[in-house]
Amino acid sequence: MSSNNDLINKKSVALLSRLKSNKSKELIKDALEFSVKMHHGQERKSGLPYVSHCIDVANILLDWKMDATTLSLIHISEPTRLGMIS
Repeated sequence: MSSNNDLINKKSVALLSRLKSNKSKELIKDALEFSVKMHHGQERKSGLPYVSHCIDVANILLDWKMDATTLSLIHISEPTRLGMIS
């Protein structure tokens, strides 16, 4: 379990370090904390925590020059779980 937490922390820090503004970092940090909470206990078939996939996709979206709001809403927070999209 602690190795999974270490992985998530490492991926989160790496993602946050790629963001330029403090406002973006704060938004993504909040979205990451929410995502970790929402996906607690969920695993991928590989055994990795599901949220690691969310962080990986957020990095891809960042490569595509998506803004922090888009990153936080599209994949990290998973709007369907929030009832924002049906």
